[in-house]
Amino acid sequence: MRKNSLFVGSDAAGHRAAIVLSLVVACYRIDLDPWAYFRDILPLLGASRFSASRLPELLPAAWREQQAKHLRAQLLASLLRAAYLDHDPSVTRHRS
Repeated sequence: MRKNSLFVGSDAAGHRAAIVLSLVVACYRIDLDPWAYFRDILPLLGASRFSASRLPELLPAAWREQQAKHLRAQLLASLLRAAYLDHDPSVTRHRS
């Protein structure tokens, strides 16, 4: 570790750095890509419609579960759409 990383400028900056690093470590512990996590949650934190009472939803474990539910829903929708297209006689497909 470089020595300049030990200095953050102020107590408040040190507190913020500790929070970010804790979130990064939490991501690694549950095998989650920290970049994907932060890319998704940072815009939500800046949105005025996101209340502080909902912050636990943005913790890495909860976020991962939400992503898994979303992925399962997308997969199910895709499978249902494919099944519908396979059985709908009005849909013509070009077979090669």
